[in-house]
Amino acid sequence: MEFNLYQPQPGHPDLDACMDKARDLADKILPGIRKDADLTRADRWRDAVRKGKALRKTAENLAVNRARHRRGDHALRPLYVIWTLLNQCNFRCAYCDNHQGQAYFDVPDPERLDTEQGKRLLQVMITGTPAIYWCGGEPTLRNDLPELLDQFEAALAEPVGAAAG
Repeated sequence: MEFNLYQPQPGHPDLDACMDKARDLADKILPGIRKDADLTRADRWRDAVRKGKALRKTAENLAVNRARHRRGDHALRPLYVIWTLLNQCNFRCAYCDNHQGQAYFDVPDPERLDTEQGKRLLQVMITGTPAIYWCGGEPTLRNDLPELLDQFEAALAEPVGAAAG
């Protein structure tokens, strides 16, 4: 893919070298990426079960929320959770900020949860919501992101209600 809109500025990295490095990295990871055609019947079944659990939990939360709202109770269950994993970001996108006017790369990150705190948070979140929107900054900068995703996947695999203890 040709990138024609970029105009190099003084101090910018060499675009051709960056593109070469990106191609090399893509060539290394491409064999490990699973495509839809690679999925087995068991993979598709697990995915359908996961989606079914999420839909069931969403419907349950909607029903509880309607009943609570009718009673004037505004302690509503979330339909999904947005987890800002970190403020740190290695991009400098002009359109992106922390909704307070600060660019993420300029926002400090003093209270970031460590891995164990993140796992505990996931256990709590998964008991009340079927979905998590992982955001940041740039979430992929967290070295423990694969571990947190594995924790989330494991929590989803538990029978409904089992994680509530």
